[in-house]
Amino acid sequence: MRPYLEELISDIQESETKAKKKLGKQDQSQNECTSRLDHMFLSHEDLYSNPRRLEEIVGIPQAAFPPEHLLSLKEKATLAKSMEDLLNTWGFYPEFPEKVPRHMRYKHLRAMWKNEHAYTGMGINYIDVCNFEESTCPFPDHCDMCERIKEQEKLYNRLMQQSNDNSSPRSDNNPSNPPNQS
Repeated sequence: MRPYLEELISDIQESETKAKKKLGKQDQSQNECTSRLDHMFLSHEDLYSNPRRLEEIVGIPQAAFPPEHLLSLKEKATLAKSMEDLLNTWGFYPEFPEKVPRHMRYKHLRAMWKNEHAYTGMGINYIDVCNFEESTCPFPDHCDMCERIKEQEKLYNRLMQQSNDNSSPRSDNNPSNPPNQS
């Protein structure tokens, strides 16, 4: 398996090089104006494309990545790192919780290779790896995002309640109750 993985990582690096060339990042000594011009002349297909599978965008099919049961933890971690680096080079950023180990990311990265995304050739395109449903969390021992969202919702609701309490008219200043004129 080792020679195959080395060849796969080489293919990943070639795809990264292709992305860098496409974006005008190949030569860091280019002046800013030239780099912007290179960026302006990305193909019409790239800038305004309909969503395509990640495997089509990066040029490496999902089938090139071995099923996880054939890999050791170290091999999964190495491939996951290479896959994330590749996606980052193409402007895609999978949003894994910080505590998720690399080897656990491999399965999810491999699955997302068939997902469709729009490649714009610029900026950052975040890819959610979670649907934010605590009952179906893919990383239950490594993620606290759902709990943090609940805390944010509580804080928001408290602030909204305080805002409503502060903006409600007081009874002594209520225009419907004019002061007593005697």
